[in-house]
This record gives sequence, structure tokens and C-alpha cells, in this order.
Amino acid sequence: MAVNSTALDMASDLAELGTLQEVEDPPDDVWIPGKMPDAPAKSRQVLRSAFAHEQSGGGTTDVRRPIHPHSEDSAHLDPILALDDFTVALPDGFPDHAHRGFITLTYLLPSSPGGLTHEDFLGNAGTLHPGDAQWMTCGRGILHSEVPASSFFARGLQMWINLPEKEKMAAPEYLELPRARQLRAATAGVKAAVLAGEALGHHQDGPNHGPELVLLVPDGGSLWSFFHVLFFADWTSSFSRQAPWARVHYTMEPGAVLHQPIPEGHTAFIYTLAGGVVVADVVADAHHCLILSAAAGEDGVTVRTQSSEASFFLCAAKPLREPVVWQGPFVMCSEEQIRQSMLDYQCDQNGFERASSWNSRNKLRMVT
Repeated sequence: MAVNSTALDMASDLAELGTLQEVEDPPDDVWIPGKMPDAPAKSRQVLRSAFAHEQSGGGTTDVRRPIHPHSEDSAHLDPILALDDFTVALPDGFPDHAHRGFITLTYLLPSSPGGLTHEDFLGNAGTLHPGDAQWMTCGRGILHSEVPASSFFARGLQMWINLPEKEKMAAPEYLELPRARQLRAATAGVKAAVLAGEALGHHQDGPNHGPELVLLVPDGGSLWSFFHVLFFADWTSSFSRQAPWARVHYTMEPGAVLHQPIPEGHTAFIYTLAGGVVVADVVADAHHCLILSAAAGEDGVTVRTQSSEASFFLCAAKPLREPVVWQGPFVMCSEEQIRQSMLDYQCDQNGFERASSWNSRNKLRMVT
């Protein structure tokens, strides 16, 4: 009986990929002393609070979308385009798909039971383990896949950040930022793990290509036992590609107080994951998106926990104030640019030269 070579190739690929299915134990975290910033002269207020409902993607995929392309608050979020809070396990996943014109930041939550594999048509491949982050500059075009590493659920967040028009056709780039490389600081019931930028009086350099990234992750405990903040601030890089942004992720104990500077004029929001947090006079429970004000003189925000621990992300960014035209996986500045992007993808040109001939091995994980 003849043996199908394609079947043999698939079996070989699956065997090779099988080594990626195991989720590594989290690293031992070492915390250095930090310093809490002074309280802001004028703290930001909450303009609106909205609950992010769970949307089933079918099978083992569930997504909450606190920020989406048709959000009525888009003017208060620029340049943040979207935020997904996802849970996915095999045999589901996100097979080969294209992007152009923005940056993605994928962060696998520290409490995630499983990992998430990634592969793109530039030859980059890897696995995000709990607490790891990966950002990708889509630029003029990229094709990639994101698939759970095993039947254990991968739980994480993915954010889309707009690129200025002059940078939308830049060369694509991809980088994983593992938990083990993060600097960690702690003070007064607050902990911060830093990938790049400023947090609790400490600084860590970010990647030398693309936006400076700061992402703070909790210690080794359960995600639901901590308070998490994601914050965007000024950065410098060799590309000077994106409007100033950075990321910081905090954890806070019950009754703790955080003062976080935010540059005046930056847009900002909070997405809660669990527990109750207080901003101004607003109490936010899990899965609420709080749009923060950006009035003159507001130079930061004060956030408090009450009698229980809590978990959330706070984001802020310098707005681009450019037109945004969104069509599927492409984010550009005009309808004509969108039409050209679709033509480029269909014709394998201008950044998508390998699109029709590339198939990820990663998507073989979705074979039942």
C-alpha cells in the first residue's frame, strides 16, 4: 500500500511541534525595592464605564472585546484600535491571516493554564508561556498564525495600536519578550515587572526596534489575586515609528494606593479583569472598560483597591489624530489605501510577496 508523502510530512511536522506543547514552569521572580510616584496634581476622572460581554467564537474560543473598531469612544482611545480578552484551546486557534498598518501586542496572562504558539511568513516562530509578551509591527504586511500550544486553555490579551501614516508601509518586525527577562520592583503593596520604560523608580531599556515597551506582570500567584496596570508613556527608539507609548503592569494588595503619572493630553482607559477598583468616585468590577478624561492639567491618575485584591489594566497613549479606515485585517488612512492593500494581498506584492505560497506548520495543531 502506497504511503502518502504529505501525510508523512504532516506527521513529522506534528512530532517536531509537539515539543512546544508543554508549558514551562514560571521563573522565580526577584523583586527589588521601588518608589511610589507623588500623587498627581490633578487626577483623571471617568468619562464612561461599559461592560465587555463575552462573545463565543465557537468551539473552545471565547473573546471579550472591551475596545473594538466601532466603539463610540474611539476619539478618546486614539491610537489604540482594539483590545481582545481571549481564551482559546486546541483544536481551535487563529490560523494563517494577514495584517497591515498597525502594531499588535499579545500578552499571555500569568495565570493562563496553557501557552500560545506563533509563526509568521518571515520565518519567526515561538511559544508564549504564561506571563510572556510578544509585539509585532505589521507594517507593510505580515502573514502569521496564533495557535494554542496544547489542549490547555491559553488566556491572554491582544491590543492593536495604530501606526502613523508615514510608518504604515515600514518593514514588519516581531519580538517575544519573555517573563524571565523582566525587571521587577515592589513598594507599599504594589509590584511591577518591567520589560521597558519606567516603573516605581526603575528603568529598563526596551527593544531597539519599534516602540519602547513596558509591560508589568504579577508575581507567581493567581491572576485573580492581583491588580494589573498597563500604561503608555514616552519612548525613544531607532525607528521613531509609533506615537509615544509604553507599558507597565502592576499588582496591588487590598487597601493599596497607586499614583500613576500620565502625560497631559494622552488618551487613557482602564480595563478591569477581577475585583473592585476605585478611580475618582467610580467603582469598577471585572470586565469593565473605563474611559478616562484628558482635561487640561490632568497629569496622572490615582487608583485604589478596597478590602479585596483586584486586577486591571490601565492604558494611555499620545493620540495620532490621523484618519482611520479599517477593513478586516488592514488599518490605513484612506479608502484608496485599503483598496491597494487588498490588491497587494491578492496579487502577492508590496509586502505580501510570499502570501499565497506560505502555509504555517503551526496550524497543524488545529487538526483534530
